[in-house]
Amino acid sequence: QPVEPPVVAAVVVRPAAPLVPPAAAGEAAVFANSFELAASSVETGAEGPVVTLWWAATAAPGADYTIFVHLLDAAGNLVAQADGPPNDGLSPTRVWEPGDVVRDVHRFPPGTVVPDGGRIRVGAYRPDTGERAPATLGGAPLAENRVELRVTSDE
Repeated sequence: QPVEPPVVAAVVVRPAAPLVPPAAAGEAAVFANSFELAASSVETGAEGPVVTLWWAATAAPGADYTIFVHLLDAAGNLVAQADGPPNDGLSPTRVWEPGDVVRDVHRFPPGTVVPDGGRIRVGAYRPDTGERAPATLGGAPLAENRVELRVTSDE
């Protein structure tokens, strides 16, 4: 039977100077009581929508999380999604420590178009169980443990 090679050591590389997210308007949503969505941007162009998220760790997350980024039409139907681990897997939440800031870019498939009245929802879930990370805003639970981002057009 195939056997996975043992992990002998792990190295976490952090930037020489901490990343600083762009200024955000309003209060940040908190996920799993350990990281917050400090800032975000949604840009649309010829290649399709690109969502940039800035995560700030306030505590060490107790699990690994995958970020979900869903594009919905005006009726709430799923049009496209761009789920994935933070920073294309280079910054897993299991290594985050308080004060860490991670820039996380999610690209929808080429040709994806934001429909009129479309919206983008963002959250986090455990890939091993599918369970969403609890999300709050100002201490109050967020519906479906997700936040909704504003979409602007660059075209």
